[in-house]
Amino acid sequence: MRVSFFIDGFNLYHSIRDVEKVIKSKVRWLDLTSLLSSYLEHLSIDAKLQDIYFFTAIRNHVAKTNPESVQRHQTYIKALESSGIRIIKGKFKRGQNFCKACNKVNEKYEEKETDVHIAIKIIEMAMTNSLDAIVIVSGDTDLIPAVDLVRKYFPDIRLYVIFPYNRKNSAILSRISGSFKLKAEAYKRHQLPERIQNQSNLIVKPKSWC
Repeated sequence: MRVSFFIDGFNLYHSIRDVEKVIKSKVRWLDLTSLLSSYLEHLSIDAKLQDIYFFTAIRNHVAKTNPESVQRHQTYIKALESSGIRIIKGKFKRGQNFCKACNKVNEKYEEKETDVHIAIKIIEMAMTNSLDAIVIVSGDTDLIPAVDLVRKYFPDIRLYVIFPYNRKNSAILSRISGSFKLKAEAYKRHQLPERIQNQSNLIVKPKSWC
């Protein structure tokens, strides 16, 4: 059974921050290949890892005020790519919101396109017969339409969800073959090596993540 994972990067990131508050330890250098591969045996005795897709967006709008944050994010993306994970990037869109407290219109940035990219990739993989099972790593309800479409047109494909820590989506449960919840201990247990040598350079875990 060919299994592909589709990770909502920001949904996972916010769950990581929740975990860090609970266990009082940094777990942002998460080894997603190791973590997700540990679930294969729970899906099927013949489950085989096909692909892992990580959907994210770089906060380039804070590059001047907080360049370290952008650099850490880019370093982590390189670390994931070195393990074979496929990165698909969205973007942040500038907008405005009105602050009632200060009676002012403030600039804000919202992450866009991630849900659309996940949905498109899921449908693409289903249409090209590139997998037998889909595992969504997210607690976001916006992915339900994509799940419904797969169920309608590709009924032989199994659908699963792994809910990041402290995330849930009860509306999707009746639509899938099964679900799992990431526990705080799993984040700490599955961490990348502090130094990763890829084909071109050395990738080092950010100091503030140690």
